[in-house]
Amino acid sequence: MSRARFLTALVLACLLGAGARADIVDRLDEAAPEISAAQWWNGAAPKPADLRGRVVVLHVSDPARATSKAFVPNLVKLRDAYKSAPVTIVEIVENDDQAVAAAHAGDTESGVTWLVGWDGAGAISRGYPGTSIPRTYVIGPDGKVAWHAHVAALTKEIVDAQVTRCSFGDPKVVPAAARVAAKAMLDLRFGDAIVAADKVFTDRYAGDDAKAFCAKVKKEIARYYAFQKGVVDAAVRDLDWAAAYHRTVRMLVVYKGTDHLDEIERKKAELDANPRVKYIVAAQKELDGIVEHIDREDIKGLEKLIAKLKEFQSTYPDSSPAKKAGEWIEECQRRITRRRSK
Repeated sequence: MSRARFLTALVLACLLGAGARADIVDRLDEAAPEISAAQWWNGAAPKPADLRGRVVVLHVSDPARATSKAFVPNLVKLRDAYKSAPVTIVEIVENDDQAVAAAHAGDTESGVTWLVGWDGAGAISRGYPGTSIPRTYVIGPDGKVAWHAHVAALTKEIVDAQVTRCSFGDPKVVPAAARVAAKAMLDLRFGDAIVAADKVFTDRYAGDDAKAFCAKVKKEIARYYAFQKGVVDAAVRDLDWAAAYHRTVRMLVVYKGTDHLDEIERKKAELDANPRVKYIVAAQKELDGIVEHIDREDIKGLEKLIAKLKEFQSTYPDSSPAKKAGEWIEECQRRITRRRSK
């Protein structure tokens, strides 16, 4: 790709990146589905047991699109920055033509060396949904989704936080006195983690190593909160009320018993007082139900789905869910075209 074409692709991708988050179902803190593909290159199919305890960056792309090719350097930089860390990059190519995936997996000139899988059937959308390509997920060492959006938004701080969490599940690294706090961190029970850490601080028999580890636990809770709060604030700025509400409700559980809870409750009350939020949350729930089984639909089913989505748009005009419905209509049309070409 020439420099001019690369810059053009980069601009386009950045413009599309703002909408990428809204196009991905909010699955933060939920168990990550198994990563599967019809064909693999640069390594064997990843097994869940092999990925446990590691940070997994799952990138869904279509190298035939300029907006995917433009961000290969992001993955190269990520690979090089964390080559000595417990980080695994897995890229799934979502394209009808297997040859596109094969050529991309062998593109050593661009620096592609990580595991690449081909998903010609669109199955990746079942576990990691969204019509935006590219889109990226980060799976934590506990096997739960820790982050998802456009790869351009994936920062060092986000990856570092998950790399740090890898140590919480390693008995060789966690001092005996700090294991209760570490376990609570992995379970996303931050209030319990703080209580356990404070007990270590006041235990005169606890070693300095345990106290230092518990200090890291408390630091990570604060850092993780800053990230989660940023997700909510960004959703509010984008008027993506459904994502903001869902994340706030989840944070009430994760941060129960912490000093952050009061601020989260205030945000929840603020959202509850906004009639637009209730309207949008209900619309998003209805939309999720409409597209829930999209992977099972044949051509006729997809055509009926398009009709339902258009009806949904007329019911909730000028709303973020209506915009998402339009993106799902485009996805249905793409699947119909793909099926008819076979």
